[in-house]
Amino acid sequence: MRSPISRRAGLAVRRLRLARGWTLHALSQRTGIPLSTLSKLELGQSVLTHEKWTLLCNALEADPANEILRELGGGGSGEPPSGRRSVRYRHSGGGEYSGPYMITPAAEDLTAKAFTPLLVELFAGSLEEHGPPRRGGGEIFVHVVEGCVVLHAEGYRPVTLAHGDSIYFDGARNHVLLAHEKPARALIILSGDSPDWA
Repeated sequence: MRSPISRRAGLAVRRLRLARGWTLHALSQRTGIPLSTLSKLELGQSVLTHEKWTLLCNALEADPANEILRELGGGGSGEPPSGRRSVRYRHSGGGEYSGPYMITPAAEDLTAKAFTPLLVELFAGSLEEHGPPRRGGGEIFVHVVEGCVVLHAEGYRPVTLAHGDSIYFDGARNHVLLAHEKPARALIILSGDSPDWA
């Protein structure tokens, strides 16, 4: 899944490169970053790590706090980034049942998000109650806000998470979240803007 932030960062790097009249090959020579990696970065198909960010800023003679961030926020116009916010009050309602979960999306009024937050109540206490495992959602972060949760993920031993515990894992693997102690609620954050947690 391509992150909107990676996509926008890649476009910013491309604009700055073209403004200097450089080819991808020239930027590759100046940074030491392989040509194929630079191409993927500019297309938003690869994550822009801190190390690559620093190499690119040095080569492009760009202040990361100014020029590239202006490119990210203003689409090259020089305008500062626009602010966004979404408020959800605890009695807003809107949760929907999805198998063994009650899922309440947060910030659903915003589009092109870098991540998708979900408030989830877990009902299944066993693998049999849960049914087929889930997958998708890109990278997933789970923070237990009430009760106790058990995560079964393909390739790993089950892990029990108590109130206040959290875990970050690859959602491409089959996984199951169970309520070990009810009521069990968690904040689940999926990478990207499409909550494809099926």
